[in-house]
Amino acid sequence: MADTTLDAYIARFQNLPPINIYSISKDGQTASPWYEVPMPAVAVDLVVDELTMMNQMAIVTTEIQKWGRLAALCKRVWELEERKYREWRSGFQLAAIDPTTKPKGWKAPTIATLDSMYRVDPEYHRLYAAVERAEEAYNAVDSTLWAFRAKKDVLIAMKRRYHEDGAV
Repeated sequence: MADTTLDAYIARFQNLPPINIYSISKDGQTASPWYEVPMPAVAVDLVVDELTMMNQMAIVTTEIQKWGRLAALCKRVWELEERKYREWRSGFQLAAIDPTTKPKGWKAPTIATLDSMYRVDPEYHRLYAAVERAEEAYNAVDSTLWAFRAKKDVLIAMKRRYHEDGAV
């Protein structure tokens, strides 16, 4: 009887939502949707198949390069979104404590009050959701990069085993 544990695992992996990759504008100030990576295609590419081992060895390095480049792009988008959020938060906090716009006798709010003030602002939710989306994309792409690196190691070990056993 065949072991179908791997089939069930791959099926769960294929049901994950796609990875949404964003690109950065030429001026480096905004990120916009660029590419959606479907998980079924990634799952199929990560499977090591002994019958097509030589073909897989020929393309695994290009997969590592592709996913490495995508990881770098996702990291840059994450940093951009984080910077936009921090700039907004700093501006919000500075405006909230600016004594020139406050009535006489006004006292500056505490740090806890400032945190509460900006966290209820609708702009906070929009900006922070963008940071979370970018972080998720980076983590998904980086884990795929590491998976292809592991696949390369498995393929090398299989090739050595075949040569040592005289199979090839």
